[in-house]
Amino acid sequence: EMRQLIKDILEENGKYNVITAENGMEGIKKIYTEFPDLVLLDIRMPGLNGYKTCGKIRSDVLLRNLPVIMLTVDSKESSQIKGFGAEADDYITKPVQPNILLARIQRLLQRSSEILNRNPLTHLPGNITIRAEIEKRLLKNVPFAVLYIDINHFKAFNDYYGFIKGDEAIRLTAEILLNVIKPSRENKNFLGHIGGDDFIAIT
Repeated sequence: EMRQLIKDILEENGKYNVITAENGMEGIKKIYTEFPDLVLLDIRMPGLNGYKTCGKIRSDVLLRNLPVIMLTVDSKESSQIKGFGAEADDYITKPVQPNILLARIQRLLQRSSEILNRNPLTHLPGNITIRAEIEKRLLKNVPFAVLYIDINHFKAFNDYYGFIKGDEAIRLTAEILLNVIKPSRENKNFLGHIGGDDFIAIT
């Protein structure tokens, strides 16, 4: 009943496509066949409980970044700490408040997308976000400029001084660009990192 209730909330109000499983082992199998964007996981399940199921998800390098929300009737602090110890991303107690559940899922999906799309060296937004920013401005039909920025002869620099110095040069470039572009919602400026020594600024 709880599974169906949550499924209805997510599909009707959140417009999500929801796949359900009756227990932890079935859930793990479906993760490998359905490739979900997020797992909502009850702690009390027959066979493999929520903590162990989450542990199995986190032990697979391919699933390590899959967002997991734990769901339980137990609001004790120790249980929540145990849930985070199993590397869950969030923890929600039952009875579920639909708006809170939807808000947390939306925020976690958004944050997960941003983290996975960020350049690991500079932590600037990557190709997916850069493209989305340009498309958003085109759809709004607002005037904007795109700057494509790279470092001349960077490969030669990298080959001569080594990748550690090369990484330092890229981070310094990102720092300089951030100080000049000053990305913010107010002035609509944006800075992204395509990769290597290539950056995109939108203003």
